[in-house]
Amino acid sequence: MHILLSVLGVAGTLAILIWRIRMAAEVTGILFDAAIDFRLFVRRMLWRRKVNSDLFKTIEDPREAAGAMMVAVAQHDGVFSEHEHQTIIDQMVLHFGCDEKVAVEFLARGRWHVRDSENLGSTLRRLAPVINQACAPDERQVLIAMLLEVANADGEPNRTDINAIASLSRRIN
Repeated sequence: MHILLSVLGVAGTLAILIWRIRMAAEVTGILFDAAIDFRLFVRRMLWRRKVNSDLFKTIEDPREAAGAMMVAVAQHDGVFSEHEHQTIIDQMVLHFGCDEKVAVEFLARGRWHVRDSENLGSTLRRLAPVINQACAPDERQVLIAMLLEVANADGEPNRTDINAIASLSRRIN
């Protein structure tokens, strides 16, 4: 009888030990999941902060800023025609010294940057600091000529385009 009690005692002790180990493993899994959730929370907050920030402040390359300016001028009238699209690419290839594939990438980024911009003057004004910091005076004049070329792509530019480009010219020179 005492052997039976000792076997039951050892079996009970092993059962309790196994149960405790399983509970510890479950708690470890919960803590691991919490650590992953926290890491993802931090990434989500950083991404949300980046997305909610001013898109124009993320531009550092003056070619990207110039592309965004040309897109803003092209789509200011509400229509972004194929001729304006090709004019922007041609201007980028000619003046940036890049191939057409890179020019298309700059154009795509420019469209993304100005997708919610409604005021042409404000858009050009907010992009001007990038041009001022990175471009020489002769490069700034080339940019103004590029913007006028895009404005003239679909015929005579409207008065708003001319005024906004003239204001930008005064701001960057």
